[in-house]
Amino acid sequence: MQNVVIVEHSTLFREMISNMINDMENFHVLEAFDNEAKAIQFLEISNIPSLCIIGTYLSKEDRIAFAKQLKAMQPLMKVVLVASDKDDDAIEAFPSTNLDGYLVADMGLSDFQSIIRLVMDGMFVAPQTMIQQYVSKLHYIATHEDRDQLKHLLMLEDVELNIDIEEIVLQKSIFTDREFQIFRLLRKGWSNKMIANEINLKEGTVKNYVSIIYKKLEIKNRDELMQLESANV
Repeated sequence: MQNVVIVEHSTLFREMISNMINDMENFHVLEAFDNEAKAIQFLEISNIPSLCIIGTYLSKEDRIAFAKQLKAMQPLMKVVLVASDKDDDAIEAFPSTNLDGYLVADMGLSDFQSIIRLVMDGMFVAPQTMIQQYVSKLHYIATHEDRDQLKHLLMLEDVELNIDIEEIVLQKSIFTDREFQIFRLLRKGWSNKMIANEINLKEGTVKNYVSIIYKKLEIKNRDELMQLESANV
């Protein structure tokens, strides 16, 4: 059973999230709190829940700080933030909070539940529009030659930035190390068999990784991957 804690100021939205979670098989809402202090107190004395969902009606600044506090307290607990794809604070927080995923406030029941399951399976999930805005923000900073701000945003103060911005974002925000390794070879046009031989994996294993990469990028095949590449040129 996946036990879930919800933190949301709005009674209506808190009840709506609770109902959506309780409607899922093998998921159960342990507690739904109307403020951060109550949630912190609960987490300090209880068994670690599987997941904490931070609602959209907390102030932007409080949500990000609270998310960081939760991950510091309970690093094994999944933390998901409800946001909009125009939420600048949430977009900038991609690498710094170590969040496990983002939910869009107006998404439907099926999409909501699918994202929760993907997060619990160990995937980072965020709307593609939010990721694209994050990439655009990094490009803007980079083109204005504010490398210090760029490093701070990426939490890479001690790293020399000499690789593509998109690669940094994807590596830090979406992919595991192995997924990113395969992603870079896919970008070069390599087949699954070529990738398998290069990194000493079975071709079927590579195929599974490729499917995960496509799902994270919200694409279906290599042609769509190349279209994404062209759009970023």
